[in-house]
Amino acid sequence: MNYNFLTLTNANPHNRGERIALRRNHIVSVFTTKVIREEGGEPETVTCVFAPPYGTWEVKETYEEVFKQLNKTEDGAPSSVTPAASATVATVV
Repeated sequence: MNYNFLTLTNANPHNRGERIALRRNHIVSVFTTKVIREEGGEPETVTCVFAPPYGTWEVKETYEEVFKQLNKTEDGAPSSVTPAASATVATVV
């Protein structure tokens, strides 16, 4: 994994399953929400990663999996101070 990028999986129906790379220094927020698609069906839980100026990306990885990548140091080791440890995990319904 390149330290400067997070490698995630697109959850948007138009590009579902495609790998995306987001620059870690562009990520402003990460949150989980339920989405009901236009085609109907059951609500789908997705993690949203807001990275301006490109917008919000829907990804398949969980909030915890995204933060696990965000918390890695340049040498690949987990960070001893983790924003995820003190963050409040909120699910928007």
